[in-house]
Amino acid sequence: MNLQRFMFNPFAENTYIIDNGHNAVIIDCGCSNDNEAQQLLNYIQEQQLKPIALLNTHFHLDHQFGNETLFQKYGLIPYGSERDLPLMKSYEQQCDWFGITDIPASTNKSFNNVSDGDVLKFDDLEFQVISTPGHTPGCVCYLLKTEDNKPDILFSGDTIFKNGIGRTDLPYGNWSDMQDSIKKILTLPDDTIIFSGHGEVTTIAAERLWHVGQVI
Repeated sequence: MNLQRFMFNPFAENTYIIDNGHNAVIIDCGCSNDNEAQQLLNYIQEQQLKPIALLNTHFHLDHQFGNETLFQKYGLIPYGSERDLPLMKSYEQQCDWFGITDIPASTNKSFNNVSDGDVLKFDDLEFQVISTPGHTPGCVCYLLKTEDNKPDILFSGDTIFKNGIGRTDLPYGNWSDMQDSIKKILTLPDDTIIFSGHGEVTTIAAERLWHVGQVI
């Protein structure tokens, strides 16, 4: 298994590509201009990958900027929670709020709904869906199950970061839900590796230590 991270758009959002040497799953495609889109497409072409799935942890604009590129190029329809449907539908409005006017309108209006506990299998890549509302109502994390006794990998979106958590003061945010979601995440094994929507890599053990006396 290979994992590649790109940092895209003015919000410094992390986009991930996970592949098994042939098929690839993309998480939170945030490329916001032609140059960033080309970086992503060049990597896919150079590695001779076939994108087969697009997973969204949530539908804030910076995490779905590149969804249209993947829809047009590969026909990928995002996986995400229906509880974030208002954010998916308000993509252009979100761009207006931040004064972003040069983003192509989304032509895809559909999605694949995910719920807590779902297991998504794409070839030999297997992800467990963990519902973690708080940053948005439909925030989810994707837990990638690994092999050979290696630590599992949690793609946490904007729920948990290295030494931090996602904002809850934005529209649809909820502080009480976020507290519950952080407690839920911190029950995962210590060696679970966290790849978040912004910032650097961390682990459950490190975040459990940091969060003591912080938010739970």
